[in-house]
Amino acid sequence: MNDAEDGYAIILAAGISSRMGRDKARLPWLEGRPLVVWMARALRESGWRVRVVLGPHNWNWAESELTDFRRVLNPQPEEGKSHSLRIGLEDCPSVGSVLITAVDQPRPPSIYGRLRAIAAADPSGIHLPDRKGRGGHPVVIGAACRVLLNEIERRPMGLRDVLDEHPDKVRRFAVPDDFPHCDCNDQRGYEEALATFMKGVDGSS
Repeated sequence: MNDAEDGYAIILAAGISSRMGRDKARLPWLEGRPLVVWMARALRESGWRVRVVLGPHNWNWAESELTDFRRVLNPQPEEGKSHSLRIGLEDCPSVGSVLITAVDQPRPPSIYGRLRAIAAADPSGIHLPDRKGRGGHPVVIGAACRVLLNEIERRPMGLRDVLDEHPDKVRRFAVPDDFPHCDCNDQRGYEEALATFMKGVDGSS
C-alpha cells in the first residue's frame, strides 16, 4: 500500500476534561484498557494509521500506554479542538483519507472499518454515519477532499464549518436505529457509554 492509498486517523485527546473532572483519555474501558488505547487499537485494526493528539497533562502518561502509536503534542489545549486538529493534520502526510474523532466519542470498531472501505471507494466525499437523519461521528475526509482541510489551517474555523461550507461533498450512510451516539462528556455520559459497549455493539447496517 502506498501513501496515497493510506488512511490516517486523528484522535483528539488533548482536552483537560473540565466537565468530567478527570482525563477522558485515561477512563477505564473495554479489555482493561484506557479509552484512548482501546480506540487507537480499534482504529489500527481497521486499517487506519493512527495519530493521537495529547496535551501536556497526559503526554508523559501516554508515553508508556501508547508505545505502538504516534503521539502528537498540543502544548496549548485550551485553544480548543480545532487547534488540536490543525496540529494533528500537520503530522499527517498530505495524501490519503483522514478520519477525525474525539476521544470522548468511541464508536463500534465495525464503523471504523466500514468508513475505511467507504473512503477508499469514494475518495471525493466527506463521509459520516447517519441515524434517523442525524449525522454523527466520526467524520472521514476522503483523499480527494484533503485540500478542504487547508481551510482549518488557514482560518479560525473547525470541522463543522468545513462540512457546512461544502454540503455537496458530504455523504451520509445509514446506521441502525440502535447505533450508539455515545459521548463521554461527563460521568453520567461515560457510565452510559461503557454500559452500552459492554452489552456488545457492532454498528453494522
